[in-house]
Amino acid sequence: MPDVYTPEHEDFRKTARTFYEREVVPFHEQWEKDGIVPRELWLKAGEAGLLCFDVPEEYDGPGVADFRYNVILSDEQTRAGASGPGFSVHTDIIVPYITSIGTDEQKQRWLPGCVSGETITAIAMTEPGAGSDLQGVRTTAVDKGDHYLLNGSKTFISNGINADLVIVVARTDPEAGHKGISLLVDHQGLGTTELVDVDAVGPDASGLLRVVRDPHPLVDRESPVDHQARAEEEHDREPDHEDGRGALLVSSVGGRAASAASDQSRPHRVLR
Repeated sequence: MPDVYTPEHEDFRKTARTFYEREVVPFHEQWEKDGIVPRELWLKAGEAGLLCFDVPEEYDGPGVADFRYNVILSDEQTRAGASGPGFSVHTDIIVPYITSIGTDEQKQRWLPGCVSGETITAIAMTEPGAGSDLQGVRTTAVDKGDHYLLNGSKTFISNGINADLVIVVARTDPEAGHKGISLLVDHQGLGTTELVDVDAVGPDASGLLRVVRDPHPLVDRESPVDHQARAEEEHDREPDHEDGRGALLVSSVGGRAASAASDQSRPHRVLR
């Protein structure tokens, strides 16, 4: 069977292996006890070129659309026995939403930080009683013209404790099935929501959390939106990714994407 990796890939493997041996393995046991990895690790990963390989150069990314690099990074993290760093969730799942369906303004605003490690991402998808089955998502986002009204619960959010930018999966059209599910991007993390760390089977250092409030964490939360900056797009078509990965990520949640920022003076999400 021919080797699928080139000398360039093997050079990258050495870089990744050295990174994990020096920056992760000696400290991982303590991170497991702490339940989180330090933000400084993300900055070091960004400096080493270990994040967001396929982000275009115009957004400060490497511009390398070769998923073999993603696989190598995952291989080396597994080899190191390091369950905590959520680099793959960030690079392989969350950031591609932005590169695929975000506006140019959103890409300019968010992607450089995702590449450098300054911006840590998470996705609020899983719900109590629904798991990760998007057909069962109950969280709703009602478009009120100048804002969305969010109502629902989320749980098991990888990278959630450290996250600066969180994609919230919500149902905006209950009658449209999978096409009625939308992405709302909150780039102030979950800082104004009551959070509880999760004591669950799995990676203890992954920054896993659940969002908790009585009776619900997102009951009637007003989210003003700037319609001019909001990106709305139907995704029946497949995006232009040669490896097909982006097609799966996008077609699984057709709908609209909206960006969000936090208004420090009010406990709600401001969508811009």
